[in-house]
This record gives sequence, structure tokens and C-alpha cells, in this order.
Amino acid sequence: MEAKKGRGSDALLDAHKSGGFTVDRDLVEALAATVGNRELNDILVKGQPAPDFLRATFVGGTAGDTGAFITEILGIIGMARGAGTIRVFPRGIPWPEEFLVDVVINEQRF
Repeated sequence: MEAKKGRGSDALLDAHKSGGFTVDRDLVEALAATVGNRELNDILVKGQPAPDFLRATFVGGTAGDTGAFITEILGIIGMARGAGTIRVFPRGIPWPEEFLVDVVINEQRF
């Protein structure tokens, strides 16, 4: 079996250069326009000097409203060059009266 050529540090640097992603103004403006007047539950932006991670949790409303909101958010995640996830959590006992929508853009999974 032939040994692989190249050093691990070179591969790491190449992966970093090709995987670079920043949360740019266009992405944030598109997300803000989609969110509209929905209640913001939580937000986290990380990265220095340029943000490269965004996580925001919104109140989606009823099941129908939440479904329409998720459809709009999927278009925003499609704009991003990084990875994105959407998680939905019910609020209310015993039956959910409304839902929380957790949006993460450029979530790193190793």
C-alpha cells in the first residue's frame, strides 16, 4: 500500500481555506426581512474578526404559521454557503400552543 503524500497541517489549512464562510450583511438582511415581526427568543453570533456562526431562536406561532415560516427560512439557508439546520420545539403542555424555531447557519459537525 502506497503512503499518502502531504502533511496533515497542509490538509488542515486547505480545508480551512476552502471551507471559509462569513455571515455577510445580505444573509442577515434576508433573515431579518423573513422574520418580520416574530418574537426573537435568543440570538448568538460568533467569530472574529468576521462572524462565521449564527444561531437564532424565534417564536414560530401556531403549527400552520410555523410551517410557512420554515419554508421561508429554508430559502435563506440556501443562500448561505455554509451548513444550516432548523429545529422546531413545541411550547405548551399537554398540547403545543405554539412552536419555537431554532435556526443555525454554519454549524460545524465533526
